[in-house]
Amino acid sequence: MTVACLFTGCSSSSGGTSSPASSTTAAAQELSEDDPNNITSTKDMSTVTASAPPPGKGSPYVDRMINICPRIPDSAVIAAGLDPSLGSTPDSSKTKGLLNGCTFNAADPTGKYPSAWAASAGITSVAIDRLIHQPEARILQSNVPIGPHTGYVYRLTSQNEKTCTVAYGTFFGSAMFVGTEADYPIDTCATAIRVARALHPYIPTRPSEMSG
Repeated sequence: MTVACLFTGCSSSSGGTSSPASSTTAAAQELSEDDPNNITSTKDMSTVTASAPPPGKGSPYVDRMINICPRIPDSAVIAAGLDPSLGSTPDSSKTKGLLNGCTFNAADPTGKYPSAWAASAGITSVAIDRLIHQPEARILQSNVPIGPHTGYVYRLTSQNEKTCTVAYGTFFGSAMFVGTEADYPIDTCATAIRVARALHPYIPTRPSEMSG
């Protein structure tokens, strides 16, 4: 299984297949409200970390990666150092929901360019252990506080210092925040951490939210 971050043009493949929505929902009805695999649960599971599914099995959330752009208010975008007036762009991996995210831009303080840098918030059904231990990942920092979560800062071997990712595990897989330099030099890892701390409250916290 190989997963690279959605927002930098990487590809994804995953062992196992997802179940049809109807059979997945029926199976969920037999699970406890406390079970993170219960896709109908209304319990807050934001601090639950999903384990990778066993061989031949797929995550129940692989087809349920919702568009998170509408969840993120302008006030949070501004708190992250981004400019909501520059718009937002939904991102999809084209792999039936394995990854989904939202990209924002920051204005160039010199006024020379349309934007200075970009940042993305995203969700993936890939468990955090698989995400950070993919062969291409270079972990730069561990145990980074992101609200109630503990995150990792990493880059892929194919990336330079103009891109950096922060990720943490949650019930559906992982939340990811990517900082990307454009026309104005920035510390992309510090930027990704700041963005993660501003936007993490808008990542889904309950399984029932993953059906929009």
